[in-house]
Formats: sequence, structure tokens, C-alpha cells
Amino acid sequence: MFSPWYAWSGRGDPANNCCINVATYGRGGRFTMTDRGRSALRRSPDSLTVGPSSMRWTGTQLVIDIDEVSSPPIISAVRGQITVTPKAITDVELPLTADGAHIWRPFAPSSRINVNLAAKGWQFDGHGYFDANFGMRPLEDDFSYWTWGRFPTRAGATCFYDATRRDGTQLNAAMAFQPDGSAAHITAPPGRYSQCWMHHSTRGPWSRQR
Repeated sequence: MFSPWYAWSGRGDPANNCCINVATYGRGGRFTMTDRGRSALRRSPDSLTVGPSSMRWTGTQLVIDIDEVSSPPIISAVRGQITVTPKAITDVELPLTADGAHIWRPFAPSSRINVNLAAKGWQFDGHGYFDANFGMRPLEDDFSYWTWGRFPTRAGATCFYDATRRDGTQLNAAMAFQPDGSAAHITAPPGRYSQCWMHHSTRGPWSRQR
């Protein structure tokens, strides 16, 4: 959904504009987003491959193999493996609009993650999560602002999803997840949370391969 080429193409064929995006933070952080065509995409019920990178579900773990090249100003290889081990898989789906055109799906809000990338300091073992957004329309068609956050707790994890819809209505959702994947709505405190995914321009440090 962040591909400028997908936007320029009229968003008619998402399989022809695909990538596995990687971002590392802190000193020496890297960002990869190589847009690839349909010929680079391979799918099965348990795996997704885009060019040289892939992810596969083993039944208990999501294993992600990364082989990418970062964007300017620091162009370098970003290679290694990431393993996400969910404590439980949820069946929760949160409609973000009244007509269900946008859905947030927190597959595994409480997980362990192991990051082992081939660079000094790019190793990590700790809390992780896995979620996804599904939509029938571009996000910017229905939202002027959205932000979400996921926070590990002693009981599992708490997730927040805030959004301002184009029709002027607000979404302020908060859910608490138990280690077994069960969830309950809780009262959302005021304010904005964690990462903010805003509609952006079509200029950025992306690359494209065909």
C-alpha cells in the first residue's frame, strides 16, 4: 500500500507491485522497499515469496528470510532471518469503517521474536507481534489520520487503534489480549499512541525491479 508505482498505476494490479519492506532503527538503521513485478511473486497456503525474500508459516512459527538492499543514503545488503513465535493466534477482526471496507486483524498480538540480521547490533530477542490490515479502498479515501499502538503487558498485550474518518467520525478502539489469544474491549484513554502511519506523498527512498 506504500508503493508509489502502485499508486501511479491506478492500483489495478497489486500483485504487480509487491515487496517485503524492512526497517531497522537507531544508528546505522536501514530501510528497504524494492517494488517488484508479478513474476517475482510466489504464493502457497503457507508461504509468500517476493524476489529473494520470503516468509513461511511452519505451524508454530512465522519464519522470515530477508535478502534485500537498503535505500540511500546508506546502500548496503540487509540479510538474515526473523522468527516470530506467537503465544496464541486470535480470531479477532476489528472493522475500521461501518461498511467493513477496512479491517484490522491482530493475528498474534503477543509473540516472541528473534531477529538475526547479518550486521553488528542487528540481533534481538524479545517481545513481538504480527498483525495486518485489509481494505477494499485506499486508506486515504476513508481516513485523514490514523495511528495504532501495541504494548506488552503482564497479562498479554494491549492494542489501540485511533482514526479520523473522512466523514468526520472517530474510531477510538482499545483491546486487551490474554496469553491464550482471547480478547476484550477496554476503555481507550485519550491521546494518540505509538506509531503513526500517515498518508504520504509518492516520493520516497524506494526502488523498483522488473
